[in-house]
Amino acid sequence: MSRFKAISELCNVVSLAAYCSDDSSMLMTLENVTSELWIPSVRVQEGESWQSVLNKELQEIFEMELESTKLLKIYKIWLPDHSANWIYHCVYSLNVTQDVKRKSKNTRGRYRGRVRWVTEQELIKLLLNGTLRTPELLIYFQTLKAHHEFPYTPSMDHITLAPEYIMKGKLVEISQEAFVNPGRNLYEQLIDAAGFNIDLQKYLYKEFIFFSFPAVYMSQISFIRFVMELGWSREDAPNVFRAADVTDRNGLSYREFLFILAAIDPYTAHGGGPAEIRCRYMFRFFDVDRDGILNLSEFRNFIAYMRKSKSLPPDLIEIMKDADVIYKNLGFSSITPLTIGSFLVAVGTLKIRGTSHIFRSVKSAQQYIQGILKREIRHRSSDTQINKRTSDFTSRYRADDKLYELAVHTVRLQKSATLINVEELWNMQTAVSQTAISIVQTSTPEQYRRTSIAIFNQESECNELLKSLRYLQQLNKFKTYGKGKPLFSWGRLDSELFGRHLINVCKSVEAIFQREPRLLDLVSPIYVMGDLHGNISDLIYFEKVFWNLGPCLSPSNMLFLGDFVDRGAYGIEVITYLLCYKMQTPHKVWLLRGNHEIRDIQKMFTFQTECINKFGDRSGLDVWEAVNGLDVWEAVNRVFDCMPLAGTIDGKIFCVHGGIPPPWLCPVATAINQIPLPLDHPDIQSPLAWELMWNDPIKKSTITDNITMELAANDGFATNYRRGTAHVFNVEALERFLSTNNFSHIIRAHEVAQAGFSVQQKAKLLTVFSSSKYCGGGNEAACILADRGKLRILRLETET
Repeated sequence: MSRFKAISELCNVVSLAAYCSDDSSMLMTLENVTSELWIPSVRVQEGESWQSVLNKELQEIFEMELESTKLLKIYKIWLPDHSANWIYHCVYSLNVTQDVKRKSKNTRGRYRGRVRWVTEQELIKLLLNGTLRTPELLIYFQTLKAHHEFPYTPSMDHITLAPEYIMKGKLVEISQEAFVNPGRNLYEQLIDAAGFNIDLQKYLYKEFIFFSFPAVYMSQISFIRFVMELGWSREDAPNVFRAADVTDRNGLSYREFLFILAAIDPYTAHGGGPAEIRCRYMFRFFDVDRDGILNLSEFRNFIAYMRKSKSLPPDLIEIMKDADVIYKNLGFSSITPLTIGSFLVAVGTLKIRGTSHIFRSVKSAQQYIQGILKREIRHRSSDTQINKRTSDFTSRYRADDKLYELAVHTVRLQKSATLINVEELWNMQTAVSQTAISIVQTSTPEQYRRTSIAIFNQESECNELLKSLRYLQQLNKFKTYGKGKPLFSWGRLDSELFGRHLINVCKSVEAIFQREPRLLDLVSPIYVMGDLHGNISDLIYFEKVFWNLGPCLSPSNMLFLGDFVDRGAYGIEVITYLLCYKMQTPHKVWLLRGNHEIRDIQKMFTFQTECINKFGDRSGLDVWEAVNGLDVWEAVNRVFDCMPLAGTIDGKIFCVHGGIPPPWLCPVATAINQIPLPLDHPDIQSPLAWELMWNDPIKKSTITDNITMELAANDGFATNYRRGTAHVFNVEALERFLSTNNFSHIIRAHEVAQAGFSVQQKAKLLTVFSSSKYCGGGNEAACILADRGKLRILRLETET
């Protein structure tokens, strides 16, 4: 049976557990897509009887009529918001002889080449190596063998049913009782700390059923596919499965699936009971051999992860030193294995620090749900050509579908759109009922509430910096054009305090970037901005026109394509603005790295000098001493080292600073996610990253006979002589990249455009430049709005 393509497709299924008592083997079929082993199954359409559908399958497999089937198990599964409230999986058993078994091996139908007969030992081996669709298959085998062999001793302990699944005789039910409400036990506290309310659980439950059905346990292969969507690497995903599989049954029940998602969610609070559960999962993640202890090799892997979270290199000598210090603090020798109890004590007594930063997904459960909704919308509208057009429309235009909740603050504005004040809902008792106040206060997770408060708290570091920028704008009357260097004054501001605040913001945003993929998955509506190059004046003009109340209250996302600093006089102001709003609204403001977000380039141009001129060259040895301009420069560049390098909008528009990469470095776009992090020397560490930041579309005027030959020999790529590095690419290379990745357009920056934009290469490549009068020239500034299936070019009339 082929996999379901969407939740809306889920329907009743009939399966066959065929057992040959002559040699104690059971019939399995090879799944086409995943290569997992399962039993013959078929969907039951409305109006069909289970038995008649099964008889057709028997004829298909054995090419003969067999009527001695018996009901083995029936599963009744609740499916909320579905055309049917319940779906059923009915498993029939059949005992066959060796002669009948031989017929199945020669079947000529759709089971041809997919039939396998396995013994109990082979079944256990398949289960342990992760190629069995579900541990239920071992239960079926043991049940059938017990019917035909007495006495029978199973080769492996009988697999117990998950407690949230209700079994009575041959009936197994899964209902809404499987959901978890906040409570006193540690797992219930974990669900509360993650903010997994019942509405969110409902979506995750349906996704669990979608990935597992007709099985009721999620396999390792399905789980790996799921968590890779959350940003886990293929290398780490099996370790997450091992951590989640606390019963060692090699398949996850719904609650086990839910609990691990809560534990690895980037927004789950790390403290008290939830922290203990997270650490228990963490221990299993590193316990590769499942022996309940961390040997020295496994513990060093843990230390390496901790160092990576702090942007420290994976130096083996330093890792061994860190491990020795922890062992010494615990009073252990370096050869003593670490038990789970010792590990929890070490974390609880702060002998191991920093566990709150590791073992986190890149994408939250809330973000993942947006992708579910897009998938379902595309599927529902894909039957006819007319519906296909509807699918394209809705999948693009409704990409922002998500669970809604009431914000905890009300914002008051003047008629001029100036913000007056912000007030918590529960303080407005004349407008909000007592029951509503209680619900809002208890239903909003603490971490979301803190984020909301930080955005509107005018005394937060971000808002203090943003207020300082407004003051500096008026004081210095920011200009980026004209002759001579503009004069700069801090006025009544404390430059040292500004620098210290900026360094703190840099540290916070660096941690945000470390959790983001290298290839962002973004949704419309979204403004796409090109090079800014220290032009704070134009950035403020864009704000006044497009997001005058700030990103938090803007209905659109914002993507900035890099080159924030250098050449212009106000690189510090531009990057301060962007990092502050990134910290406040990490899922609204998105930043990509450009070729000027590199230390060696900044030394050649202006940003390093700008930092020294504005903050001085005093030596700042710690937080209490004077801030050094080089300290600020280095803090900002550590942020650049972790910045994503490309992004997609609605899965169709590829966005990058420079240009498309050559196929020998990037056969598919998702290869970008393998670029190392941090990336402080991109020219050495990642040729792919370098190409993304530096490549250009080729200009017809530069094509010579030699370049034509080079393009033909290198898949449409040739040496970029103008830049002195990387490549140029032609329209054939662009079309191949678009076709391979199912993209429709490319949006990039990197080159000044007189009109603020240019459209090239069969109207599939758009260049956008968002800094007007660049280096004293006369060019305009522009941005691109991706919304409702259109790429709209918006040109800004800046100050004359």
